[in-house]
Amino acid sequence: MRNTCSRCETNIYRIAYENNSQRRLNGFGWDYSASKSVVDIIRANNLSDRAKDKRALDLGCGDGRHIDYLRRLGFKVFGIDSCKEAIRLCRDRFRDDANVSLKLADLTVRDSISALGLFDLILDWSVLDHIRKKHQKAYLNNAFNALKHGGFFILSEFDRSYPGLFKGKNYRAKNGSYSCAFTINDLIKLLKPLELVDFKEGALEDEINNYRFNTVLMSIHNASYLSTNDQVN
Repeated sequence: MRNTCSRCETNIYRIAYENNSQRRLNGFGWDYSASKSVVDIIRANNLSDRAKDKRALDLGCGDGRHIDYLRRLGFKVFGIDSCKEAIRLCRDRFRDDANVSLKLADLTVRDSISALGLFDLILDWSVLDHIRKKHQKAYLNNAFNALKHGGFFILSEFDRSYPGLFKGKNYRAKNGSYSCAFTINDLIKLLKPLELVDFKEGALEDEINNYRFNTVLMSIHNASYLSTNDQVN
């Protein structure tokens, strides 16, 4: 596959994960443990009660902080990232765990994860908000096509209503990194025909940079699969 890593603006993550132990000291402020919003959403909706022998997909798995959390709940976890340094960290971290699988892939390339099958839970923590608008369709269709009927999709993205980061706009490009932001309603509209199950608004997820995130829990209830006509357009 040709290298389209720039589509997902992953250079910032390459820099971060090359020295992951010092990452937060270097200003990359996401935590080493699972997102509190993700944990709260999973607990509030009893998703951990259904975890045993279920399959979870972590899109943009990074250093594996959510892989570790989901596998401890009982999920069989598949982690995907387009950053080689992230996959290397996860392979070292989970090398002896049969319930963790990993793949280097560009999630904005059509059908890049179709061979992996269907999943009961899909997680996106701050991936969509680093994908440029022209590539969001391919990314979301990949995720939709990987979600089982009755499965759940958790997304946690930059909060557009937060005044300091985006200054009234819904995106910014700085130092080679692209970021976009969403309100809860933005996410609901973008993720149709999935249905909203729960949400958490404006949670502080990066204390170093004071970044806030909106998190939604979505699900498919009305169809076994998303037809071509149902997909993002």
